Amino acid sequence: MSTTNDLVKTYSGIFGNQVILKNRGGQTYMTFPTKRPAQKPSENQIAWRRKFQIASFYAVNLLKDPEVLADYRAKVRKGQTAYNLAVRDYLGRA
Repeated sequence: MSTTNDLVKTYSGIFGNQVILKNRGGQTYMTFPTKRPAQKPSENQIAWRRKFQIASFYAVNLLKDPEVLADYRAKVRKGQTAYNLAVRDYLGRA
């Protein structure tokens, strides 16, 4: 039996609303889809979601600059991305 599966290494996404395949740092992870709670989000949850959305826009636009992207990539640790660091930087000062 093979210990590698080329199909899983090259694909990501949701399959049949039952399994999610993710590729991070050369590793493939299989997870299950999350289920949203039936209750409505609180005002605090809505505020944090908005903050995170703004942080995401900030990170995406910031990393369009090749020099900034290179700086962030130089700072990443194992399991991180430049995007993660940019979001963290925004949220840390917001």
